[in-house]
Amino acid sequence: MLYPNEQRAREVGVSLSDRHLVETFVKVDPQFNSVKSILGKMGFHEGALYVVGVSLVSYMLSLRGEVHWSLAAELSSKPYHQSLKRFVQESPSLARLREQRLRRLEIYLSRVAPILRRELDEDVVDLTKVLKVLESQLSTSPGSKTVAFATKMLMYALIAEGKKFSGGEGVPIPVDYRVSLVTLTSGMLEGWVCGDDIRKLAHDVRARWRSTVVKLWEAASRAAGTPPILLDSVAWVCGLCIDENVEKPSGIGECITSSFRLDPPLVGKLEVLWSNLIRCSHASP
Repeated sequence: MLYPNEQRAREVGVSLSDRHLVETFVKVDPQFNSVKSILGKMGFHEGALYVVGVSLVSYMLSLRGEVHWSLAAELSSKPYHQSLKRFVQESPSLARLREQRLRRLEIYLSRVAPILRRELDEDVVDLTKVLKVLESQLSTSPGSKTVAFATKMLMYALIAEGKKFSGGEGVPIPVDYRVSLVTLTSGMLEGWVCGDDIRKLAHDVRARWRSTVVKLWEAASRAAGTPPILLDSVAWVCGLCIDENVEKPSGIGECITSSFRLDPPLVGKLEVLWSNLIRCSHASP
């Protein structure tokens, strides 16, 4: 039976308290680079509105998130509302549930985008306020993964533009498969044993333990002094290599170093995120 380890969450947070480390992982995130490309083509306002719109339909993808956002960048152009409709209608990453996504997109364009455009004109964009607007206008449950993710991606647009923001600490971490996996491999969520199918467990955690995962990353966030949606950048990037090397955790650091061109000493600080996999490998005969 799984159970949360908040003390371990705080230890993970302390290990991620180096702001330079977190900022580095934001900048190597392929999704961030797609956002930069979008803003380069569309400008800040149109680009940011496009990014949030794409984020709100980014669920149950048919392709990896990195590929999905690369396609979004390729199809981006002014005006943003036409590009959004085209993307939802044509992208192979959204092959399922197109009609459902189009309905959500219409609500976004008619209700949310006009409010969001005004918020983007503020000197400092309040991310918690944006989150609440999205939840209210889209009638989602508090802390919805997709809405939290859209707020995170708006934060990426603000960082890429060099624009100030506040309220990030009020936005929960978007709980997807990779975040769920890292929550397990770091020991923040315990109760599994080395012979368990950790990938299957991660899918179960995403479906059934979302609120617990959010609270654990909030504890890590307080210890790190960094908003959960910024810690998400580290978890999401590392989660790719953890997933690819579950059976050989010694290869995780090298995967991160080579895939994202990072210095080995920097990556070495992150072993806390897959420490339980290392423990299991040492226990194997």
